[in-house]
Amino acid sequence: MEPADETYLPSAPPLVIGPCLALELSWAIRASAYPALQSAHPVLGRLYREHPDLGRSLAGFWSDGMEGAPELIVVASQAGALELESYPLIRWVVDDAWTRVASVESVSPGVSAEGDAVRARIADLAGSRTRRRIYYELLAAVWGGVEQWWAREGSKLSREASTAARREVEDGTTWPELLVRAASFAAERHALSGGAARSSTGEASATPSGETSGGAVTGALEAGALVTAASRVARARALPVVLAPGVLGGGRTCLELPKAVLVGFDASSGAAGLARRRALSGDELVRRVRAVGDATRLAILERLASGPSSVGELAVAFGVSQPTVSKHVKLLREGGLVHGARRRGRVELEIREGAVEELVAALVDAFGRPSAPRPAGRDR
Repeated sequence: MEPADETYLPSAPPLVIGPCLALELSWAIRASAYPALQSAHPVLGRLYREHPDLGRSLAGFWSDGMEGAPELIVVASQAGALELESYPLIRWVVDDAWTRVASVESVSPGVSAEGDAVRARIADLAGSRTRRRIYYELLAAVWGGVEQWWAREGSKLSREASTAARREVEDGTTWPELLVRAASFAAERHALSGGAARSSTGEASATPSGETSGGAVTGALEAGALVTAASRVARARALPVVLAPGVLGGGRTCLELPKAVLVGFDASSGAAGLARRRALSGDELVRRVRAVGDATRLAILERLASGPSSVGELAVAFGVSQPTVSKHVKLLREGGLVHGARRRGRVELEIREGAVEELVAALVDAFGRPSAPRPAGRDR
């Protein structure tokens, strides 16, 4: 028997679904208990600041200690509603499915620790119209807080990421590689913007640490832990892997469904987070490492991560002369990390898209990637 922590690569490629509003709602509910998620996503922070009673009501509805709404995802999957993007439509479809799902063995016990708790939740809601009414009221309140964000931004990022993921899978990218790539990109971007950490574990058991992310390497390590968890469940029951985009933290999802293991990949960067990194030549890597080997230049990159700036604005921000800033910018340009764009009659500097991620990927490749468990061969 193969070790449980080895990567599981079934012969069939993974199915990529999405957008997946049920997954986003589950993480929006989970955020009520975790300030780190609220900090990472302003829409969630605003929701629970403006409605403090909502968090208390969500915490008091269940007594099993399991955050989020994995029961909603399981029932949505059985009702064919995982890829619905309209909450009213999801609500209508799943309302007829609770009793039907509860009457079958919806989640098998013994592999996922959360299986029994999810089954108990489904049975609870199937057996009580009153409980379902309160449940839907809470869901509607959460949906009301994210509805505009979903229409304006969330669904677009999710759709872009799903399309890019499908293309990558068709090109032969394995599901562990895709998870690592998406998590590394998101963690690096998050670290540059000074955001909170976003760790990767299971949908029903993850505990965001709230510590500052170490960048792409940290993201890759976290994705590796998720790969291990999902592989253990998928191998134990010989289940296929289904990949779902998650903008609100769903990149930490590992949920056992009746006929598959649902694994979330970080979709907070849209398609950009799944793009293949350009391999750097030896000379390019040296120039790029030299460019970031200075505290001032690192500070300039951090500043540009929040938006474009001119040389003059950088000089004022750091209290140094424009010629000094220009020398630093010259090295950053030569390293391929920044470029200039003429706007409103002046040149604004900005980070070249993907440049930092290319550097981190090259360094990780050069010194080893502990996050990507080496496949022992495809299971037949």
